[in-house]
Amino acid sequence: MGKTYTKDNKSTTQLDGSYTYNTSYTYDSSGRLIREFCEESYQSGYYYTYELIYVYDESGIIGVLFSDNGAAHKAYYYVRNLQGDVISVHDEHYTKVAEYAYDAYGNCTVTNQTDATFAKYNPIRYRGYYYDRETKLYHVGARYYSSEFRRWISPDTTEYLDPQSVNGLNLYCYCMNNPIMHVDPTGHFAISTFLIGLAVSSLVTWGLSEIFGAQIVGGASSMVNGYGAITTGLGLLSFGPVGWVAGGLLIIAGAGAIIIGANEIVDGITGTNYIQEWTGWSDDLYNGLYIGSNIVSSVGTIAGNIYMKYNPPYPGRNPNKIPDGFNDRVNPKANYYNPKTDQSLRPDLNHAEPIGPHWDWKDSNGQRWRLYRFWRKIK
Repeated sequence: MGKTYTKDNKSTTQLDGSYTYNTSYTYDSSGRLIREFCEESYQSGYYYTYELIYVYDESGIIGVLFSDNGAAHKAYYYVRNLQGDVISVHDEHYTKVAEYAYDAYGNCTVTNQTDATFAKYNPIRYRGYYYDRETKLYHVGARYYSSEFRRWISPDTTEYLDPQSVNGLNLYCYCMNNPIMHVDPTGHFAISTFLIGLAVSSLVTWGLSEIFGAQIVGGASSMVNGYGAITTGLGLLSFGPVGWVAGGLLIIAGAGAIIIGANEIVDGITGTNYIQEWTGWSDDLYNGLYIGSNIVSSVGTIAGNIYMKYNPPYPGRNPNKIPDGFNDRVNPKANYYNPKTDQSLRPDLNHAEPIGPHWDWKDSNGQRWRLYRFWRKIK
């Protein structure tokens, strides 16, 4: 594949045997990309053009106006997760038109698309980086990143060397080889996502505490924490005996966090701690239960969701209903597949006893299981 660059009009021309395409880029005075126009010419004589006009707010790109072959522009808006990945795109009526899934290093899969053209040409994806679908590289400020090789394609400057870190001497290393716990917004250095989340959470909590008071905000946080624990616990109940025990304990802890959280809000408003007044609990016992129920709720919610992510629940008795998180089958005898976890499911609901009806499940490690309604076992 040949490639030429023209600096003045900020355009690129690329040739790849079957077609030629020319892309021009327009930037504003702050250096932000605001327009992209591409012309594709195929050997068959087919000619195709598309235009992207980027929409910004103070946080960055929030959407685009897209047009192909001279048609009227359509507005599309991005939905991101906490790490900045574009996980879905919605049109101006807030109808979902595309969904994207990524592995830890940014390899992207289109998991759902009702607008296949835009899903293909949309360049804003993993971590909000610009994805060049021809080179399969992400443009990240100062450098280009390959999710396939999990490396930058050019070295960082020597001022970013960190001899104290295991990966600090590798100037091609992406996010310290740990993109789950780090993010690199500029192409120069990795920042801990935990520290970012902690800073944002602390700032929000401080601001709300200044407005409503620390006790009321703490109680509200406890109730939210408890709600998360209960919903996770209910999800775990479909995972057999282990799920029954873990889910039941998590539901109890979540209910405790909600009850004590509500009591804290009432205490903050009225000045009366009704739980202590009715039960006669000491401050030490009450505070211990308050803190303990929230710790169990938080840790249990995180652990439970990780477990459920990599261990699917029983999909049900309908072999044609696509299990949550899995792609549809190519035919009735094929497997449902989850590209995020590299797992597969296949219904075997007419299997005779003593094995009986079940789902065949291959986990992320290649281990094969039989999933029943209330338990699972290795094949």
